[in-house]
Amino acid sequence: MRRRRETRVENTLETLHEVVVEPVDSPPPPPHLRLPREAGIPTVSDDEFETVLDELETRRRLLYGLIEPDAREWPFRRTD
Repeated sequence: MRRRRETRVENTLETLHEVVVEPVDSPPPPPHLRLPREAGIPTVSDDEFETVLDELETRRRLLYGLIEPDAREWPFRRTD
């Protein structure tokens, strides 16, 4: 199920890129895991999280490119 959802997102981003959206030079700031951890929500290790963010860098740059031209703010900023 997760892989199917990721494929849909990738297909949508590919279409957007072909039509109008250009990826930005660097990905958006990574979300921080502090709040979920403080709320007792299980999370992956910091190393595993960084690995996943690295794997998704192109997708994150494209999503960021979708909102950046309109001066929208990325929803989370890492503060730790």
